[in-house]
Formats: sequence, structure tokens, C-alpha cells
Amino acid sequence: MAWRHKIVREINAQRMALSSRTQLQTRNFVQCLTWQTCLPLFFYVTPYTFYIVQQVSGYGFVATEYLIFPLNTFSAVLDPICMLVFIKPYQRAAKLIVSELIGLNAIPNSTVATINSQTSQM
Repeated sequence: MAWRHKIVREINAQRMALSSRTQLQTRNFVQCLTWQTCLPLFFYVTPYTFYIVQQVSGYGFVATEYLIFPLNTFSAVLDPICMLVFIKPYQRAAKLIVSELIGLNAIPNSTVATINSQTSQM
């Protein structure tokens, strides 16, 4: 978390040198990296801590013994989802792939032109 704070502070210090879009993308990238760092800690440390407490105290739940192995895989499942949520180019690509799979004919980045017609009286 200290590194995250330093990075965000550096982005804020370079406010004039970076465009607002670049600042936003960098903040989203740092937030994604923070989540990707914290998720494995939660999914690896928590179940083993409960298991050790259960073994030492003699009191626990049977579920903690069986959840150790499935919780280890959740980190690998949530990392790509985290990337899709926080990083815009990946969001766009995922939306395009999902719309093609569903069968929607969405045209990405389409522009609609309007014509302003003025009528003159003769």
C-alpha cells in the first residue's frame, strides 16, 4: 500500500505533464495492480491461517479443511477479471468478443453524423 501511495502521489505531481486521460488510465492500472496483489494474499493466507488456528486450538469447522484447495485457485480466476474491469482496452475487447458471441451487431466506436439543414424562403 505504501508503494501505491507513492505512485499516486507521483502521478499527481506530474499533473501538468500528463493528460487527464493518461492520469486516469495510470490510476486505473495502479488500482488493478493493487487488487491483483491483495487477492492472492487474501486467498492464500486466510485459509491457512484458519487451518493453523484450528489445529492449535482444537476447535474449528470442517469447511476450513476443504476450502483450502479451492480458495487457492480463486486468485487465478479473479486476476483476469480484475484486468477486464480496470483497463479500458481490455474492456473494449471483452465487450466486442461478448457481443459477437451473443450475436449483437454492435459497431464499436461508430460516429453518427447529423446534417443541419436550413430552409430558406423564396
